[in-house]
Amino acid sequence: TLFDSGCTTNVVSADFSRISGMQKYALAEPVVLQLGVKGSRSTVHHGAKATLAFGNLLFNDVDMDIGNVDRYDLVLGTPFLHEHGVLLNFRDRIITIGQQDTPALTLDQESIAGNNPISSRDQPRALRAVTRQDDSVRK
Repeated sequence: TLFDSGCTTNVVSADFSRISGMQKYALAEPVVLQLGVKGSRSTVHHGAKATLAFGNLLFNDVDMDIGNVDRYDLVLGTPFLHEHGVLLNFRDRIITIGQQDTPALTLDQESIAGNNPISSRDQPRALRAVTRQDDSVRK
């Protein structure tokens, strides 16, 4: 998961939305997804509702655009960060939501995770999408 304070939407990859069983829906109007580099854009035609877990916190019905993202399964932008008061502590490398803290990955850890995607079940302290297999977590 990438916490991106420069992103104006929440985005999930198509593969991850399918694998995690997110409820997909067609957007009324396509949305252009533009990255900060020249020539890097795609059009988003579908959205999804996600349930996300961060420690023992659950966030239901998080609106996600299903987009063509590279390297991350989820990109949480300013809509999520603002709504939930997420604090990104760059000096101490800590992500805080409410009273829950979790360490951010180092560059080495991020590189390893990017080359070997980690199952959301293997990240109990990190923010992750709750999948169909996690029904006990939803209760």
